[in-house]
Amino acid sequence: MDELLDRLIQFMEEVAQNFDSLTEEEADEISEFLIETFTQLQNQQRAPNPTPAPVPMGADLLWILSGNNPQAFVNYLRTYPGEGFQELARNPAQLASVIERLEQTHPGGEPGVAPDGIPNTELPSSNVAGMKYDPRSGKLLVKFHGVNKEPVYQYEGVPPQIFQILQHGNAFAQTKGKNRWGEWWPLKNPSIGASVNQYLKAGGYPYRRLS
Repeated sequence: MDELLDRLIQFMEEVAQNFDSLTEEEADEISEFLIETFTQLQNQQRAPNPTPAPVPMGADLLWILSGNNPQAFVNYLRTYPGEGFQELARNPAQLASVIERLEQTHPGGEPGVAPDGIPNTELPSSNVAGMKYDPRSGKLLVKFHGVNKEPVYQYEGVPPQIFQILQHGNAFAQTKGKNRWGEWWPLKNPSIGASVNQYLKAGGYPYRRLS
């Protein structure tokens, strides 16, 4: 608002300097433009602030489950059983407002790397803690959550496109449950655990446990 006012004042000064060169018609048009613009600015200043869009109870948990990923958050809203979630996903204005507030109240961070050198998954997962892929050899390390120890498995001959699917969790969960690392429900997407089961374990790739 302040920047716009500064530009209008600058424009008025330029008009004043060149006023003698303006025709009567041009002067009238500029006058009408300035009056209309200042009237709109005054009305905007007087208008009450819009009421923030309500956030359905539990949406903040879905935001955390999504890893602060807006697209994953919207997918969760569409499939999670609960009041107000699907309605929010179908309301672009309300959705944008809610995401903006969630980004402020629950700021995310870049996925870290564990001491064993295996990067954490980009999306929080109730099943998989981290993955590390070598595109040259096709070797994929998958670290699973564990109570006392996080087991690491090495899979052989995994194509790059399969790793991309796993990394982005492009699969649908089939069951419902919850543990200390997350929550899942039927048709949850993205789901790293579901993608590991569907594309990696069922893909027949040779594997062995490393730890």
